[in-house]
Amino acid sequence: MRKKRMLRAYRKANDWTLETAAKKFGLSLSYLSELETDVAPMTLAAAKKIEAATKGKLTAIALLGLKVRACPSP
Repeated sequence: MRKKRMLRAYRKANDWTLETAAKKFGLSLSYLSELETDVAPMTLAAAKKIEAATKGKLTAIALLGLKVRACPSP
């Protein structure tokens, strides 16, 4: 799922306005709006703030569009 869909779905599921979510995530209203509309890139710092605020329900890895790969055994 794309970051904008994840963010918006989580925000709507919690019945938060954009302003409420921005405060909870520790982000500016304009930046969160830009993230939800794919105008601005997700930064590691923002992804970590969102992960912490959602108690891991939205992970930084998913928000950044990364995939976890297992390390090969030695």
